Amino acid sequence: MDNKKIGEEIMYSTLKSFIKQSGYSQKELASKIGISQSLFSKRLKGECCFRASEMLLLGLTLHIPSQLLHKVFVEEAPKNNSEV
Repeated sequence: MDNKKIGEEIMYSTLKSFIKQSGYSQKELASKIGISQSLFSKRLKGECCFRASEMLLLGLTLHIPSQLLHKVFVEEAPKNNSEV
């Protein structure tokens, strides 16, 4: 497995776990936060950052405890990525 693939597996691992537990599809979650499914996928892959409003809506939708939001969206976020 190459380094890029390993990084993608670690990136947002907690968020991906919450998504899996919720039963929502990426398309459903993207719709709930007001973006396309393709943009949601790019954000999960670390190609671009989640915006604050998207983080908040995902946190509320997925019932992510407020004390975990920093870990989910900051600590596990990719570094040096572009904004879309």
